[in-house]
Amino acid sequence: MASIPARKHTAGRRSANPDIDIISNRYKIGHQEKTEMDHQHHKATAAATFWKSRDFNPVSGSFYNPDKEEYFHKQRQAIENMHASNSVDRLPSSIKNSEGMKRNILSSTQVSADPQLQNSTLRSSMERSQQERAAAMSSLSERRTMNRCTAERQKDTHSYGHGYNILNTKTFVGRNAASKAELRGPARKSLWDKLEDSVNN
Repeated sequence: MASIPARKHTAGRRSANPDIDIISNRYKIGHQEKTEMDHQHHKATAAATFWKSRDFNPVSGSFYNPDKEEYFHKQRQAIENMHASNSVDRLPSSIKNSEGMKRNILSSTQVSADPQLQNSTLRSSMERSQQERAAAMSSLSERRTMNRCTAERQKDTHSYGHGYNILNTKTFVGRNAASKAELRGPARKSLWDKLEDSVNN
């Protein structure tokens, strides 16, 4: 873009010796030369104002300045070459540092050499051991609960001599009787079985 030419300073109308005649609206000296300089100055100022507000042509879809159009295409090409290269970095830390991002779940091979992978592997083994320990404690608690009530006591409590199944309204006796729930409590051991258990233990 061409620079705006400097305008020649002249004495204004309010000066003691004005350079322009207010009657004829002409310069007293060098009117043609000064008028041409003013015209070039106004033209350059209008062009600078135009380029500031009208940088892009919406009809052709391109910049008015060919240098800026070429620079735009170069920038777009650089962005396309780097497209999705930082997609993983933009993910949350909980996903970016997860084990699924560090290891291929299909082949179980390590994808990244990040030292955090060792911590994630150790964390997985610790979580697995905690789950196994919790399952064992739950099974032990269930066995202790069932051992508090013997099979004989459950038979007396749930004799099914009367009543009906609240789900299908069928009685527990007679034809087409509803099935009875299995007793979960342990059977009472005989004295001989208790003696064998004490010897084996």
